[in-house]
Amino acid sequence: MKRVLIVNHKIEQCGVQKFGKRIFDIVGKDQSASYGYVEASNITEYKDAVITFSPDAIVYNWYSCTMPWLSEETDSKDNREHYFIYHDGGNIRQHFDYYLFFGAYPRTEPVLRDKSILLPRPLFDYSTPEINNNVLSIGSFGFGQPHKGFDDLVRYVNEHYSKAVINIHMTDPYFGDRSGKTKDIIKDMCVKLNTNQGITLNITDNFMSDSDMLDFLAKNDINVFLYKGSSEGLSSVVDYALSVKRPIALSNNDMFKHVYKEEIDLSLHPLDEILGNGTKPLEEYYNKWSTRSFKGEFDAIFE
Repeated sequence: MKRVLIVNHKIEQCGVQKFGKRIFDIVGKDQSASYGYVEASNITEYKDAVITFSPDAIVYNWYSCTMPWLSEETDSKDNREHYFIYHDGGNIRQHFDYYLFFGAYPRTEPVLRDKSILLPRPLFDYSTPEINNNVLSIGSFGFGQPHKGFDDLVRYVNEHYSKAVINIHMTDPYFGDRSGKTKDIIKDMCVKLNTNQGITLNITDNFMSDSDMLDFLAKNDINVFLYKGSSEGLSSVVDYALSVKRPIALSNNDMFKHVYKEEIDLSLHPLDEILGNGTKPLEEYYNKWSTRSFKGEFDAIFE
C-alpha cells in the first residue's frame, strides 16, 4: 500500500478541519496502515511533514481561508500523487491528480469525471443509548449563521406544538464571525420567536467535542435541519445526526441533496409524521456510509 499523508489545518472550530480529522481518525485506526497526518499552519510545517513522512500520495483538506499559505503550485510537479478533498465549488483548484467527493457529486461538475472519486460519507461509530423523554425533544446544531434556519425551527415548533423542548447548539465559526455578533442576533431572534409558554428553548454555545456533540443529538427524539440559501457543498451536520440513529427532518436544500427524501422533508410532511416513521428512511445510509465501508473504499484508492 502507498504511504499517504493527510494534510489538515489546526483550528478545531471549523467544519472543514473536523471533516479532515475525522477521515484520518477512521482510516488511521489500523496501525499497519500507511497513513500519516499533519496539521500545518504554514508552508514550513507542511514541507517538514512531507520530508519526515516521505509519502507516495498526499491528500489535501484545503479551503481558501484555512490554508491561504498553500499555493496552487506547491509540489504539483513532483512524482507524488496529489488528492484534493472537495468541499464546495467556490473553493476548488484544478491541478490535482484526483478529486475526492463524499456522498454525492455536485450538480455542476467542476473537474473531469475521470479524475473524480466518489466515497461514502465518514460517519461515526456510536452506541446509541435508549431515551424516554417525558416531553418531545427536538434538536439542531451548527454555526450561528442566518442560513441555518434556527429561527424557522423555533417558529415551526411554536406554531405546531403546545408542549415541547427545543435544544439548539449554536457556536461561532472561527473562519467567519469569530466575534459571535451574528450568533447573538440569531439567538435573540429565536428567544423572541419562542412565544408559547409550553415550549422550552435551550440554546448552548460552548464548542463541543465530537463525542459530546453526538451525545447532544442522541438525547433528542428527532433532529431538525432547516437550511436555506444555496451551496454546491454538502453539510456535515447530517453525518453527526445519522451517526446517532435518531429520526431526522430536513428542508429541501442542496446541502442535503445526498440524503434528501420527500419522507423527511418538513415542508411536505408534519414533524409528527416524520417522527412516527422513525429511522426507516435513513437506514440505507447506516451500512453504506459506515466507518467500515468508508475505510475499505478509502484504502482501495491507494492499494
